[in-house]
Amino acid sequence: MKKRIDYLDQIILLIELVLLNIVFNVLFFLRFNETIFNQNISLHYTFLYSFVNVSWILIAIISKSYKLTRTISNFKIAVNTFYALFLQVSFITIFIFFLKLGILSREFLAQLLITFSTLTLILKLFIAQLLKIYRRNGRSFKQVIVYGNKNSGLKLSSKLVQNPQYGLHFIDFFDSNEDSDINHMLNFVKTNNVNEIYCGLPSVNHQKLEKLIHWGETNFVQIKLFTECNTIGKTSLNFSEIDGQPIINLTNHPLNDFGNQFLKRCFDLAFSLGVIIFVLSWLVPFIGILIKLESRGPIFFKQKRTGLNGYSFDCYKLRSMRVNNDSDKVQASKTDSRITKIGKFIRKTSIDELPQFFNVLMGNMSIVGPRPHMEAHTGMYANIIQKFMKRHSVKPGITGLAQVSGYRGETENDNYAMRGRVRLDLFYINNWNFPLDLKIIIRTATSMVLGDKKAY
Repeated sequence: MKKRIDYLDQIILLIELVLLNIVFNVLFFLRFNETIFNQNISLHYTFLYSFVNVSWILIAIISKSYKLTRTISNFKIAVNTFYALFLQVSFITIFIFFLKLGILSREFLAQLLITFSTLTLILKLFIAQLLKIYRRNGRSFKQVIVYGNKNSGLKLSSKLVQNPQYGLHFIDFFDSNEDSDINHMLNFVKTNNVNEIYCGLPSVNHQKLEKLIHWGETNFVQIKLFTECNTIGKTSLNFSEIDGQPIINLTNHPLNDFGNQFLKRCFDLAFSLGVIIFVLSWLVPFIGILIKLESRGPIFFKQKRTGLNGYSFDCYKLRSMRVNNDSDKVQASKTDSRITKIGKFIRKTSIDELPQFFNVLMGNMSIVGPRPHMEAHTGMYANIIQKFMKRHSVKPGITGLAQVSGYRGETENDNYAMRGRVRLDLFYINNWNFPLDLKIIIRTATSMVLGDKKAY
């Protein structure tokens, strides 16, 4: 069997560290070549130089951003890189604040972080591509067999054959329903130098699995599990234990992770404060006057909506309708007579939603997430659409994946549209990452400028 690549993670981390030092020194020389012997500048940047190196090593180890697993996607590589960059920015900001190194140039820091992150991402994508080519040509492979239910087992086997870039060389399939005695399979594994056995759950029972794990540990063969239940495969598994008893959380998702919550909350706070200070501070008084001139009633409209974990909160909007008794029961329709003239404009441009940045600031909403529904509609849809309530396992958003994908507007008499909205909301929850939020925000801004036919 061909020798596999070893120490890849350490090599990538070392290359990143060398690249960081090169970028830092080149930028420092280009910016301060005339004042390089200034004692204050040299001292401060020496502190920064040391801190940047140490912090990057710690961040890379904590975030595992240097890891290029066999099945990692280019998108995941980018997410890991920018997550590590966010941590680095946070660390440097705290470092400068506490040491009061005001002489440090923010322009220099921006150039350093942008240049380094860009070059690091390009480097890792290049290495990942080289590894795929290397493995596709039969190098650095692992020999694997699949053991489980015939349908799902052969499906996984087919995927292994169709994706040689993973370096997982499929040898054979063994049907768990036919092989009551697994000794035949284990002899095959030993004879053919198999590195990994993929076992399907739940068809491989407890007794067989326990025997396989013990045998694998004794013979240095890795035992891996794959699920034969499609529903489980669409969520993020979380492993823990209770006094040595393994526990798997099948309802986990990325935003259950504290690091992801922290990143999303920091962005929400920074973004919402920016909008409130630079946009709402002058736009709300102006629109408020127009609302008051056209109809009696308050400038803001407050409505109870369902939020995180099913709890209700007051959702704020600019009032776009005449005051009526049906606002908490009936959704707005395209020809709704309750909508005022200024209301039609602010609904079309989504300006009426902007006060929800105050909800974001207060913590009961996020910039991006599933749109919150009126309490009456939450109860109605929970009874007719499967997994509808999972939408409330994260904070609701001002905008969301469903809204930028065409599922916006009235759904009260359109269960098909609501099912499509729920499907995309669940995809967002199960596959959340920071770049996805940025993409949705950009598409939302584009829709506001160009107009949305479903905005009424």
